Amino acid sequence: MSITKQYQDDAGKTDSTNYQPVVDRLSDDKTARLIHYSLGLATEAGEFQDAVKRYIAYGKDLDNTNLKEEVGDIMWYIARI
Repeated sequence: MSITKQYQDDAGKTDSTNYQPVVDRLSDDKTARLIHYSLGLATEAGEFQDAVKRYIAYGKDLDNTNLKEEVGDIMWYIARI
């Protein structure tokens, strides 16, 4: 089977009329943890970026203590992943 055909078959398994494959994948504990960690990573990266944005765009003081904390949180999520 070609890669394109396999992709199409796999993509078709998650259409709105056949959600069971998605439910099956989400019910796995490892998948639940991966979702938790990936969302946490994205959240912490966003908080880091927001602090940088406030410094660059709005001229606020750069909060190095907060940046270090966010980097620590990011690294924790990466380690968990």
